[in-house]
Amino acid sequence: MYGVIVATHGNYASGLKSTIKLVCGEMENLRTVDYVAEMSVTDLEKKYEEAMEELKTYDKIIFLTDIFGGTPFNRAAMKYAGNDNVKILAGVNFTLVYSALTADSDDINEDIAEMIEAAKDEIAEFKPEKPNNDDDNFDDGI
Repeated sequence: MYGVIVATHGNYASGLKSTIKLVCGEMENLRTVDYVAEMSVTDLEKKYEEAMEELKTYDKIIFLTDIFGGTPFNRAAMKYAGNDNVKILAGVNFTLVYSALTADSDDINEDIAEMIEAAKDEIAEFKPEKPNNDDDNFDDGI
């Protein structure tokens, strides 16, 4: 099992944590960092350090961020990218968070690939089938 830090602009990270808690219950290996308007990048980095300290019992940490190239992603990459025990992903959604929280194989690279595929598979457009007007199966009660 991995330690997971969800870091996003605004309150998206805490919103995802709330959703995870509703669906799955409390997850001990999850920490969130909301990068809000009044925070500096120094404040953000301090929050990262606090989250890393809280998750120190986990051998590997996965950062999940919202925007590739955004401040939460960039700061995590600048601080932790050289660490083989830390992975940093962008494009967070519920499925990515859930997959990261519950993965437990011995191969983090394989797990990361599976997490990304699962997250991509959840992106879909609903296209309702249009009724065929030639078939009058409608019972109008008459």
